[in-house]
Amino acid sequence: MKNKEILLSIRNISQEYKSNKNNFQALKEVSLDIYRGEFVCVLGASGCGKSSLLNIIAGFNRATEGEIYFQGKKITGITEGISVVFQQPNLYEWLNVEDNVNFALRMQNLDKEEVKKRTEEILKEVGLAGLQNKYIYDLSGGMKQRLGIARALINNPELILMDEPFSALDAITKTQMQNFTHNLWLEKKNTVFFITHDIDEALRLATKIVVMSPSPGRIIKSENIDLSDNFSYEDNNPQFNYSSEYIRLKNEILQAIVN
Repeated sequence: MKNKEILLSIRNISQEYKSNKNNFQALKEVSLDIYRGEFVCVLGASGCGKSSLLNIIAGFNRATEGEIYFQGKKITGITEGISVVFQQPNLYEWLNVEDNVNFALRMQNLDKEEVKKRTEEILKEVGLAGLQNKYIYDLSGGMKQRLGIARALINNPELILMDEPFSALDAITKTQMQNFTHNLWLEKKNTVFFITHDIDEALRLATKIVVMSPSPGRIIKSENIDLSDNFSYEDNNPQFNYSSEYIRLKNEILQAIVN
């Protein structure tokens, strides 16, 4: 990665939550460089600080110690160029698909024709063209997550943070959304920081695997991978071919998490 640009630099991040009864350290001295164009999957047991780290990157929380730099500038709050996709898509039930997608653009008072054009383009990209007048209750779980991803993409972010976005979906829809996300990443060339507790999901999607220890969360493994030959990313005909390298990595990650 020496010739690639560092998009996000995490430096010695620690996070401690204090209460009247006791203190809880979620993260301890986490450092990581994320390069432009990477698909980084972060794995770890529940409570290891994955979501705490994402919330600090997103600017929702401030770290107790350490600093994070995005495109060379210190993150001090919500930052232009970074978008978030949550486990639950957090859609506005009272708005239709079109108005959910372009809500942020309309808040910027952009030209109406520009908003309409960009909305149509992004709905087509995420497979929701023709559904712009539907309301949230008319959508399946997979459609809702596609809509959540469309909302994150419409401002053309450099970095997309995804916090276990498919964990609530059934197995078939989850596989379809993994395929969709992988193909969209290939097309858009965004950088993705993807939290998951599913090792197979991480191995399917990642170009870099990051494993975190149980609380307090520390990075105990970081490895660049390429297992794209193990999978077919066609939505309607997924194929899996688990190589010896796949099995080796899965076993190593599992051991790192449980030990």
